[in-house]
Amino acid sequence: MTNCEICHKKNLFHMTQYWTGNQRWGQCRNCRHWQLEAPPQGLDLPPRVLYLDIERSLMSFWGYERKVISGYISKECIRSEAFIICWAACWIGETKIQSSCVTQNEALKKNDKRILQELWNLIDQSDYVTGHNVDKFDIKKLNNRFLIYEMGTPFGKSIDTLKLARKHFPFDSNALAYISKVLGGKPKKEINLNDWIRIVETGDPAALQKSERYCRGDVRMGINVFNKFKKQIESRGTLLYK
Repeated sequence: MTNCEICHKKNLFHMTQYWTGNQRWGQCRNCRHWQLEAPPQGLDLPPRVLYLDIERSLMSFWGYERKVISGYISKECIRSEAFIICWAACWIGETKIQSSCVTQNEALKKNDKRILQELWNLIDQSDYVTGHNVDKFDIKKLNNRFLIYEMGTPFGKSIDTLKLARKHFPFDSNALAYISKVLGGKPKKEINLNDWIRIVETGDPAALQKSERYCRGDVRMGINVFNKFKKQIESRGTLLYK
């Protein structure tokens, strides 16, 4: 990528899809300067695909009884909103899983801004994001938090392996753990409800570490499933992405 003409920062030039002739506009993430950049010549680079998964905290609310006739609790009963506890991600074609988790203090304050900025920077480098149920859950929940922190949305195109499973290879259960097991993947370390409760109530470091390990396990399983889906789909001559 070209350095910014103003602040000369490296690797901070964010390409967009706005073209003028054979050049495209991009904005520096450091000083927000816009400039034109010619696309690389003679290069046919494959798209960067990021597999990601997030773990979200429990929310808390007041209630008179478990059953709610209206279907939803009143907004006045909400005590605290859920926040992102941790995330894990891996570039397709690579083996290193990256992750980040809130600290005990951040969990108690329900402050996930630091880890979300780290994930935002990763997503912003991708051409596609993928994950299991990523369209209905991860992307929407992340966009909600990005909106709260006024970060903007880094998402481009997505590939949802849950949708691929339902469309091409419907299993007896389309849960990621089940599909991964059927396809020969290793199981992940489990986590229980008490762990999630301790994270919200005390920010227990051991429970936080357990949640991050659990999240990394989801990514490890998901990468295995994604690669096998991609190989099978493309064996028929259909590209999963371009």
